[in-house]
Amino acid sequence: MSQRLLVTGASGFVGWNLCREARTGWEVCGLVHQAEDAPPGVTAVRADLRDSARLPQLLDECAPTAVVHLAAVADTGACQRDPAGTYPLNVAVPARLARLCAERGLPFTFASTDLVFAGTNAPYAETARPDPVCLYGRQKALAEDLVLADRKSTRLNSSHRI
Repeated sequence: MSQRLLVTGASGFVGWNLCREARTGWEVCGLVHQAEDAPPGVTAVRADLRDSARLPQLLDECAPTAVVHLAAVADTGACQRDPAGTYPLNVAVPARLARLCAERGLPFTFASTDLVFAGTNAPYAETARPDPVCLYGRQKALAEDLVLADRKSTRLNSSHRI
C-alpha cells in the first residue's frame, strides 16, 4: 500500500511547499478552498472544511495514511473583526479532524502558531503555557487544547493505535 498524505490548506504558503516536497515520497491529496491550484503532481480537491458533514467524505475520498492540517484564517485582523466567522476554521475544524483521524487510526499533525505566546519570555519550551494577546492566538491555543484532549481521550478509549 502506498503512503498517501492529506494536506489541508494546500494552496497556502506552508501547505503548497509541504505538498511540493512531500510528493517525492507520498501520493499527496491537497485540499484547497479559495485558490484553485496546488503544486504539479498533487491531487487538488476543492473543499470547504467548515462543512463538518463533508469531512468524513473527504477522508474517504482521499484515503490518506496521514493528515497534516494547515488550513486556517491566519489574518489576525480578520480574526479580530469576525471572531464568529473565523472560529469554525481555526478551532472547530482542527478538533473535528483530530477526532475523525483518531477514530480511523490516522496520524494527525496540526500546525499552530507562535502567536499562542505573548512573546515576552522567548524562547518558549514545548511545555510552556500559552498566553496569547490576540484573538487568532487565542483561537489557535484553544484548538491545540481541543486537539490534544481529543487525541488523549481517543487513545485511552479506543483500540486504534495513534
